[in-house]
Amino acid sequence: MVSNSSPPPPHHLLSIPLPPGPLGVVIEQGTSADGQPLCIVSDKTDAESAFPLQANDVIVSLNGINLSGLEGGGSAWVRLFQAYATGGRNLMVQRSSIIDIDDS
Repeated sequence: MVSNSSPPPPHHLLSIPLPPGPLGVVIEQGTSADGQPLCIVSDKTDAESAFPLQANDVIVSLNGINLSGLEGGGSAWVRLFQAYATGGRNLMVQRSSIIDIDDS
């Protein structure tokens, strides 16, 4: 029997160093399957930007601070990103991999 449902895409955890300044993205609060809050990149603020974050990335932590454990969700994340905006930052990001299939 063949199932029509595809398995969920694999996820990769990436360490992304960022220079000082704005994140260059819009974030939204989502919820994981187990009810934990997720900091999800919904869009880039500049579509032509070479900034390393992509839509649908899940920002797991900023400089070792786990975002799902912060009280206040999205507003707490914004304050945290603003507090670290003047120095170098390291994000841990969960990214879904996309498989590109060449039909030729």
